[in-house]
Amino acid sequence: MTRAIRAVSVERGHDPRLFSLMPFGGAGGLHAVDIARELSIKNIIVPRSPGILCAEGLLLSNLQETFVKTCRTSLEGNFRDIEASIKELKNRAQKWFLNEGQNVGKKSLLLFIEMRYVGQNYELSISLGDIIKKHKMPPKSNLKNLFFDNHKKSYGHFDPQAEIEIVNIRLQAISELKSKKPKIKMFKNKPKPISIEDVWFNNKKSHKTNVFKRSDLPPGFKFKDTAIIVQEDATTLIPTDCELYVDDQLNLVIRTN
Repeated sequence: MTRAIRAVSVERGHDPRLFSLMPFGGAGGLHAVDIARELSIKNIIVPRSPGILCAEGLLLSNLQETFVKTCRTSLEGNFRDIEASIKELKNRAQKWFLNEGQNVGKKSLLLFIEMRYVGQNYELSISLGDIIKKHKMPPKSNLKNLFFDNHKKSYGHFDPQAEIEIVNIRLQAISELKSKKPKIKMFKNKPKPISIEDVWFNNKKSHKTNVFKRSDLPPGFKFKDTAIIVQEDATTLIPTDCELYVDDQLNLVIRTN
């Protein structure tokens, strides 16, 4: 699992130590601390319903569609065809918005230009922001500098003399959906463990470990001992040398030491 995280962080120029880890799935919370420690990540955020996070996201996420057109050309060439392709993709996106109906919120069109050095096998996706109101390409010098920055971030170097080519134009159409915030119930009593179990976190000795129902944990709840948090869709393990905190949205925040 750590290899997969490194593939989307370190290999793309991101330091995982600067991020929080969010486990999901029924067993994600059981492995979260071990994975975070291996990657030197200090904070873990367990969402309210990790076992159904993907299904919940499908219901609550914004409408989204991606339009792509191959337009292979040198960065030093004429941008006339590029401009025409962007206009074509924008028209297709506007038709998609209409087909999705009128009960949608704010719309945005995010433009990405996929570029590479001539001879490379993989492109870098350069973000040019929201073009819902305009679609004029930036100056070539700006585009070149953006490519240099992204190349250095991804590979650790760039060659200012090598020839650069544009391969694809990608337009991401997003239509925001209005979703209601989940209700936070009122908690009157201090949570009590539903049981205390002997748990071995190493081969030396067992720890008396509190087992809590997650639905009993109120916002602001703090715990500095080993614990097991159970709920219908997932289980979260708090091993030794960790601190647990429940934030105002009922996320479990675990800090590793």
